[in-house]
Amino acid sequence: MTTETAHRTPPIEDQIGGRHVSDLPDLLTIDELSNYLQVPKQTIYYWQKIGSGPKPFKLGKHLRWNKRALLDWLHQREVA
Repeated sequence: MTTETAHRTPPIEDQIGGRHVSDLPDLLTIDELSNYLQVPKQTIYYWQKIGSGPKPFKLGKHLRWNKRALLDWLHQREVA
């Protein structure tokens, strides 16, 4: 495996869990992220507290998740 292959960012057209990621906005709210991952919002907040899960950033007083960072995070957790 080459370095380029190992660090390849997955194409945005990928499907994860049968859901098209191209349907997601570039910046996700907690509700959108919770719905997409099919986990409770409290789980996402817990992941943030323990330093796991996709990393959010603040936009004013609001948390947002970048779609590309979410995809990278999900692809790192794929089971072979």
